[in-house]
Amino acid sequence: MNNNYSIIVAAGASTRMNSQIPKPYIKVNNKPLLYYSLNAFINVMPACNIVVVINNNHKKFYNDFIHEFNEFIDLTYVTGGEQRFDSVKNALSILPDNGFVAIHDAARPFLPISLINNGFALVKEYDSAIPYHQVPNSVRLKQNNNTIPLPRKNVMIIDTPQFFNISLLKIAYEQKFNTDFTDDASVWEKFNLPLYFFQSTHLNIKVTYPEDLILISSILEKNV
Repeated sequence: MNNNYSIIVAAGASTRMNSQIPKPYIKVNNKPLLYYSLNAFINVMPACNIVVVINNNHKKFYNDFIHEFNEFIDLTYVTGGEQRFDSVKNALSILPDNGFVAIHDAARPFLPISLINNGFALVKEYDSAIPYHQVPNSVRLKQNNNTIPLPRKNVMIIDTPQFFNISLLKIAYEQKFNTDFTDDASVWEKFNLPLYFFQSTHLNIKVTYPEDLILISSILEKNV
């Protein structure tokens, strides 16, 4: 029995993209962004173990997507909430307690299968597995009207998918929403659960602005 699950979060408003088409359904190299992460996960688990969280206002876009790419017809979807926190909690509510889950942002379409397999192997040992990459740039921290340089070797850029023991994550998500909850790792950590980090890839970029589409198109063309 496969007790690995995934939640693909595609419920955001996409306001920074300045597009009439919601970000998960914008096509890059003739396929919507949502296609790429789903295709990666469907190569390592049954489609019925994948939950997509969609925006309640985007149901037509999602239905059109499933109609065009019917290999995803067995996916389960739930509608999101006001915050990402609520969206993930909605998806967790339909998963069994016994197992492990990878939670991934649909806005990160470059998802190597090796990263998924590595994350699931690590979460079975540590109960959490959080991918990160380091920054090549100089980094400064703003403090009031001043800035101070930070050693960039100590700065971690946190990526998705983030992997968790489902039963423990469900308990962590019983907490009241906090504005400090920027991702699932921060929810987990706030409940005093330890985080295990592992190296990801610089190519695992989050598409946020229109210019990001140019970069991700090149990454996907050369690597997918």
